[in-house]
Amino acid sequence: SAFIAWNGVLNSACLFVLAIFAVTGFYGYLALGNDVKDTATLNLPDTFFYQTIKLMFVACIMISYPLQFYVPMERVEKWITRKMPPHQQTKLIYGVRWGGVLLTCAIAEMIPHLALFISLIGAFSGASMALLFPPFIELLVSNAKGELTKFVVVKNCILLMFGLLGFTTGTYAALSEIAKTFAQ
Repeated sequence: SAFIAWNGVLNSACLFVLAIFAVTGFYGYLALGNDVKDTATLNLPDTFFYQTIKLMFVACIMISYPLQFYVPMERVEKWITRKMPPHQQTKLIYGVRWGGVLLTCAIAEMIPHLALFISLIGAFSGASMALLFPPFIELLVSNAKGELTKFVVVKNCILLMFGLLGFTTGTYAALSEIAKTFAQ
């Protein structure tokens, strides 16, 4: 419970990583403007000092990746412990962990212009998770509890329309940018 509490290891580590990335992104864009590459670290010169900075970013990602992988692996581990015999569970859990890490690294390495696909995934799943699912779930839960009022319906319909607008425009913008890049 201390791991996923509001001030636990997961939230604290993610907040720390977010702060580092935000500061780097802000000052990188401030210094480079529209000439910035997919990540600001790609604009750094190949000197020892800047190579050290790049290594610090690699270390930051290596430390935070297992923490971010915690939630999906917790779901998978629960499924494995319910469905598999006890003598196979540990090997299978470690196998799935290694497989998940290797799969995500392989995908990141194989996809050209990864930043464009990250934008697409963010627009598609981010809008769904943040803007579409919550009002839809509230409508379902309120209906099941018998607490569905006109205000709840109107509020959630407005949120759903806003969410659909964000989902559609964000996904369209990401797909058109991908199409434009691969057409060249």
